[in-house]
Amino acid sequence: MKNIEHHPFFLGLEARLFYYINADTSSNYMTRTSSWRRKTFENAIKWIPFPCEDGITSWSDRVYDNEDIYGVYNYNPIIFDENGMSVIINYARTDESYLRFCKNVALHMRGKLQSSVAKTFIEVQRLWPGFQSLLHEAMVDAGLNTILTWNTSLVLSFL
Repeated sequence: MKNIEHHPFFLGLEARLFYYINADTSSNYMTRTSSWRRKTFENAIKWIPFPCEDGITSWSDRVYDNEDIYGVYNYNPIIFDENGMSVIINYARTDESYLRFCKNVALHMRGKLQSSVAKTFIEVQRLWPGFQSLLHEAMVDAGLNTILTWNTSLVLSFL
């Protein structure tokens, strides 16, 4: 287990859900400012294995079991490209997309009852068991652990 001091395993269930906001924000910021970090992080995260079982080959195959997180998954904002054409943004079956999905679930849970936030975190973890720990290791490998250190207050501010 890398960077044990800031490992999400030691956070409570709520903070572990909101950790995804921190991880997504941190990785977006740091990978925009350093091409080396971007490549390192993208290479590390793309190799996070999905535990295939019972014919399920993607985290998105499990979303339909929970009404709360399905609402986040099914939300398709329409944006406009540089030519003014509308584009629908969907979640792909990738690890980067799963991280974005988890961040969006956490954002939708702000201000909700503690028990429902904890239940939602358990459901998110069920979609891709072990992802958060492997994500943390990928962030440490890419040198993003420094931003996790000072960004912990960001996560706790959502509680």
